[in-house]
Amino acid sequence: MAEDDVSGGVLPTYPPPRFSGKPEEDGPALVEYVYQLFNVVKAQNAEIERVASFDSDSFDVSSLPDPAQATVGSAQQTANEAYALAAAAKSRLDNSGIDDWLEGTFTLSGTNTTVDVTFSEAQPDTDYQVICQPIGFTGSPALEGAIPVKITKATDKFAVEVSTAPGSGTSFSYIYWLRRR
Repeated sequence: MAEDDVSGGVLPTYPPPRFSGKPEEDGPALVEYVYQLFNVVKAQNAEIERVASFDSDSFDVSSLPDPAQATVGSAQQTANEAYALAAAAKSRLDNSGIDDWLEGTFTLSGTNTTVDVTFSEAQPDTDYQVICQPIGFTGSPALEGAIPVKITKATDKFAVEVSTAPGSGTSFSYIYWLRRR
């Protein structure tokens, strides 16, 4: 699985569930849809807050010292201020959670209702969140196979389960985001 930054991404779309008229099936599908949508919006809001916290007006090139007139003391003061700004920016980034995201893809095909997604590096524990979204399909799969109904977490992988298999000769491709808590 590739580890990528999801910053700057576009809010992904998540297809709404198809209703069968059976409340025992439609209810969980609708709850899962709202849950996935909430998590995607929450992730985008975190990114928006991070980007919005940058203040480009706080830096003015004309305020830099003139090298011809700089003393050792003024150069050290400038270096100290730059270090403080960099440390503050790093702290904001570390606390944003953005670096704690993993992103990857997987495919669920045929008559399978479950797929295991194995990590390239094991997670330290199962205290993470997974967001899955279908991004494509082959053939004419059963639409219910696009909606994950259960995610089982382990340190070396997570398993995604759907209520209905895509069907023989068909598949759904998904993108996932994993975020450490």
